[in-house]
Amino acid sequence: MKNTLFILSLLMCITSFAQNKKSFLRDGNELYTDSSYNDAEIQYRKSLEKDQDYFKASFNLADAVYKQERYEKSSALFDALIDNAPTEKDLAKVYHNLGNSLN
Repeated sequence: MKNTLFILSLLMCITSFAQNKKSFLRDGNELYTDSSYNDAEIQYRKSLEKDQDYFKASFNLADAVYKQERYEKSSALFDALIDNAPTEKDLAKVYHNLGNSLN
């Protein structure tokens, strides 16, 4: 019985460390909301390490970079999203933010 409890607690610890792309995105969004743009950028990059084609993480990363006033880098990130926008609404957001980053 003790061995079973030990193994169960060990598995719970391991799964708590194994975050997926959506949990990194959520963490980044919370940090972004708190104006911790650099920390949010780190979380978005971790999400992209799990799935490099994750549009939401890429878009939010570009936003976080923009909020850090790194406009040239953010415009390059938004520009790279043009061909990957899953919907017309997302594409409109990309173009809108791209325009802002070029000002």
